[in-house]
Amino acid sequence: MHRRTTATINLSNLRSNLREIKKHSHSEKVCFMIKANAYGHGLVEVAKACEEVVDSFGIISLEEAAELRVSGVKAPLWLFSNLWKESIADLEKLSVTPVIGDFSSLDHFLSNSSSDKKFHLKFNTGMNRFGFRLNQKDLLLQKLEGFEGRVEGLATHMLDGNAYRDEKGACSRQLHEFKEFLRAFPKLANKQLHIYKSAPALLNDPPIHTDEYFQWIRPGIASYGCRPETSFPVTCNLKPVMQLESCLLSFQEIKAGESVSYSSTWTAERDSLIGVVQIGYADGLKRCLSNKVSFLVAGQRVPQVGNICMDYCMVDLTKVRDQVKEGQQVVIFGQQADKIISVEEVASLASTIPYEILTSIASRVNRQYKEDESREEPTR
Repeated sequence: MHRRTTATINLSNLRSNLREIKKHSHSEKVCFMIKANAYGHGLVEVAKACEEVVDSFGIISLEEAAELRVSGVKAPLWLFSNLWKESIADLEKLSVTPVIGDFSSLDHFLSNSSSDKKFHLKFNTGMNRFGFRLNQKDLLLQKLEGFEGRVEGLATHMLDGNAYRDEKGACSRQLHEFKEFLRAFPKLANKQLHIYKSAPALLNDPPIHTDEYFQWIRPGIASYGCRPETSFPVTCNLKPVMQLESCLLSFQEIKAGESVSYSSTWTAERDSLIGVVQIGYADGLKRCLSNKVSFLVAGQRVPQVGNICMDYCMVDLTKVRDQVKEGQQVVIFGQQADKIISVEEVASLASTIPYEILTSIASRVNRQYKEDESREEPTR
């Protein structure tokens, strides 16, 4: 049996979001983050659809780079990952620019790459994941001696999107540290700077810091039509990009007092019509959503009931029993008629963030791509 669980990706909306983000953030250029299979949307398809409207793509592995190059994507690729010595040859072959934030990667790169190969430096200003620390500046200055001309850009990673407007918040402290780095490396003046992610483009007011720090923006989740967190304010016009849907497979008429699914976590309080939906946790519908989430069927919200299974889950269709049939559409998130279930809503119910919901959509879920009838003119 062919599975009818499908993620439909609106490429027109995706490009519209990228334009809106660039406009709202006042950035000159965009490095669009398409790591992790373009946040679950499909690496190659997304890159090809957006190559004309962005300036570079952010990736996390050379495997992603190879897939993009084989598919014909020619845009600049920035690699946000550590480097191994054996990676350098592929890095050059695939024309990938590394963003380097540790001494081991820097040594491998400078010792094994061609003399004109460019790279970016990443500074740790508070995220404490990757990046050179300010107290390492003397060693870094020593390592970079004679190689300053190959440094193309300088970056850091902001850790708290909600602090962009707070003059005393984490963002302000990180920017202060970033400025200290710039002062410590005068030979790296006038390099490309990229520090901001999606959050600044979504704020009600202009960010507290703009100007030179908005040369580039590295949008991720906002490009795909979602807020970084469910409570994050949005003023720019983001459009949903992915709709996840499945179908009704079969029905069970049960009596009051009967339970549904493993471990009997839901018991009917009345005679009920239960529908089986062709989606489960192996498709990316998290088991922790059991008995919490609702779906859209026949233009109405219906509750998911019982524990979500590996390949299936069940819904209570009692209130729409006269409007359903086998094979009927079930929207997990997206729109049906005038009803909407957002990715953010599902994420909140799962006590997580939209990133995890989107990137968890399994490879066995069919991806379908659509364009609005009038495709926009490419702009940068």
